[in-house]
Amino acid sequence: RTKVLRFLSTKYFVISSSAAKSGYFISMGSSSSQLKRSSSMSSRHKSRTSVSRKSSLNNRQMSLTSAARPAQAAASRRPPPNACWSGDALDSLPKQKVADTTQELRHVIEEFRSNWTLFNANMLEDPNSAGKLLLRFVKPSRKNLGPRLLDLPHADAKRWKHIKANLNRLRSNVTYKDIELAIHSFGNLDHFHRPKLDVLHHLLNNHWPREKVERFYRHILPGMIRLALSLPELLPEQIPLLSRGRQAGCRPLSFTQQQVACLLTHAFFCTFVFQGGQYPSINFNGIFVSGEYQRPCTRRIEKLKCILHYMDRVVTDAPLGVITISRKCLRHRVNWSERTEPMPDRLHVSSTGTIEDTDGGFLEVDFANKFLGGGALGHGLVQEEIRFMISPELIVTRLVTECLDDNEALLIEGFERFSDYSGYADSFRWISNHKDSRPVGVDRRRLSQLVAMDAVCFRSWIEQFSVYNIERELHKALVAFGDVKDNKSGAQQHGAVATGNWGCGAFKGDVRLKFLIQLMACSLARRPVAYFTFGDQPLQQRLVEMHQFLINNNVTVGGVYNALLAYVAELNAGSHRARRQEMTAQSAPDLFRFVLNYVQSTRGPSFYDPAANSNVPYPSTNGKHPERIAETDQSGERQNWQQSTETSGQQRTDPGENVSTHGAPAGQSFDHQNRQQPTEMSRQQRTDPGANVSTHGAPAEQSFGHQNRQQPTEMAGQQTDPRANVRTQGAPAGQSVRQH
Repeated sequence: RTKVLRFLSTKYFVISSSAAKSGYFISMGSSSSQLKRSSSMSSRHKSRTSVSRKSSLNNRQMSLTSAARPAQAAASRRPPPNACWSGDALDSLPKQKVADTTQELRHVIEEFRSNWTLFNANMLEDPNSAGKLLLRFVKPSRKNLGPRLLDLPHADAKRWKHIKANLNRLRSNVTYKDIELAIHSFGNLDHFHRPKLDVLHHLLNNHWPREKVERFYRHILPGMIRLALSLPELLPEQIPLLSRGRQAGCRPLSFTQQQVACLLTHAFFCTFVFQGGQYPSINFNGIFVSGEYQRPCTRRIEKLKCILHYMDRVVTDAPLGVITISRKCLRHRVNWSERTEPMPDRLHVSSTGTIEDTDGGFLEVDFANKFLGGGALGHGLVQEEIRFMISPELIVTRLVTECLDDNEALLIEGFERFSDYSGYADSFRWISNHKDSRPVGVDRRRLSQLVAMDAVCFRSWIEQFSVYNIERELHKALVAFGDVKDNKSGAQQHGAVATGNWGCGAFKGDVRLKFLIQLMACSLARRPVAYFTFGDQPLQQRLVEMHQFLINNNVTVGGVYNALLAYVAELNAGSHRARRQEMTAQSAPDLFRFVLNYVQSTRGPSFYDPAANSNVPYPSTNGKHPERIAETDQSGERQNWQQSTETSGQQRTDPGENVSTHGAPAGQSFDHQNRQQPTEMSRQQRTDPGANVSTHGAPAEQSFGHQNRQQPTEMAGQQTDPRANVRTQGAPAGQSVRQH
């Protein structure tokens, strides 16, 4: 009965044969009388069916092999047709846990002591400190300090006296003009030629209702001034910066939420001196001024609402939590073609919802700019900028973090969300206050984790399909999700990664490629995946079908990587080379279909038969995604990648479908993933600019790819490549399996 009620809590049912024999079969839409009838029927036949149920259950358990378990588990969690999500249920994915025991607290305190911690961590052990601010500043030891320290506004006594005098003038009988003059007097807006702060002026004089304006002048602004003037007590010394490089940047930096709020009030009044170099600006002058955009800028008005709502919250009720910022660096590069880890067997794909609405426990991905925050303090208002606005504590990362290198990511833990919103970009609107319900551990850190990882901004779509760029994105995702050193045999899985179309907007990334890249990185980091397509339901279905195909065929990380290399070679083939620079996602070969055909061809015809195995989904053409198949123009000529080419003695059909040849040697299969390359290259040099492949005279040991991997050379008879499970028969001696 418990199982029946659990099935009723969902909107679909998958009933095993043993349950059906026992009378526990409930059809969709069953009434309570039908449920009682089914239950009574099971009780009447309980004695007669108990033996058959046990034997059936034993047979089921014995028949579950290691290869069949993922497929059956995925089938049992399949949602109903046309659902807004596919794959595993979001609640079934593992989550990170907060520190809630005394032993864990002691471990965290030791961690705080060895890192850059700007408060007295020993107060956490005092039971009487609950509900009190961690006000005592602890200066990091000299041996732990980084190469650079940040001078705060009070470091210069003369300048701090000037700042205090101007802030004290804003305590009473203040107008918008007084705030503007005070901000200009701090001397950090020279490059703007002391502009009029039109966004702030419009919000206070025209946009906000009268009661909100009065609350700002009587409550919010005086509280911000008190918080800003408490800087010498909260942060009396210089603070270390998270600089670039493994030596200096991998030591975490911990603040209290009160210290972060104090720094952000100074950013509001623009008292920080611009650091220059590779550090972004943290002053809010970019929000106050519309610039060359419409006046007043609607985006900036909504951003200012989020920030002032945050200020209202922190001056009304001081937060007590702790925020930790960690700069993660990948210590060793990975040879992806040699990885034998299977793809993650648990995947949730949803076309509704957002990453920030997962209620904690997941590693949330920030589609970041290498300068943290991107356009958060300017005109930008997409995924990263929205995260920084609804959780303004993230803005402090711009103050202490140098721009990210290709092998680095930034992890922020313990931040709080303060606002609800709707829309995206120009349609973004602040809605209301948000009560963050995520649990807080004994270390005062909230169960919130955000990892910022920056994608490459490509000038054209085809630019991302090179070995260098693919491996750059793989290593970036790996350092963000967890290094390989954490992937021990039999280790427990970490919390799932909540991600989406990373780098697929203005950066021109291909959503199919980025999906496979993130799956491969999650496999090495031992993390399941929760993927959000942001309203794209056809894409949701395609991603689940591709993942299910990889799981059912036991494709490893190395196998997917080799398929990507084959796809790069296909784009650089003779039939595509002439129009390579004009190629787009609509006109190029479909990546998912290519990977599917690659796995089929390299594993032999008996391994996969679409007609015999209906559980392995083949990419359908229903509900075509814009990136899936190109349209046909009025003249009837096909706009997509399917080209017919003629070679001497050979004629190829569509490389994305089954490939047939005329004139091929007997007993040899010709396909687009495993084609014979020209054999007469004794005094020629062939260079493939897309895949960085260079060969000289086809020697016995050839160099392929930017990692100069050696390929097998003697293929007489029969040989198996364990990396991609490539099986060949009768290949000529001295010829590489993957000439691409």
